[in-house]
Amino acid sequence: MGFCYPGKGKSGDLPPRKECAPQWHPLLLAELKQVKLILLVGKYAQDYYLQEETKSTLTERVENFTNYLPQYFVLPHP
Repeated sequence: MGFCYPGKGKSGDLPPRKECAPQWHPLLLAELKQVKLILLVGKYAQDYYLQEETKSTLTERVENFTNYLPQYFVLPHP
């Protein structure tokens, strides 16, 4: 969630701007006191929040969604 639309690229949307998530996510999540599950929709969100040592593909993450519960639920971008 970058609160901005980065525009279209050759094969879909461009990646979110790097400064957006660090600037806005902590402020927003601090106000949401009762969040029990965060939906990570798409590769960019998953890459940012999961920051795995060995990068998994989107497909591998979705297939192994239970590895990220109870904090995160991973989904492909529609």
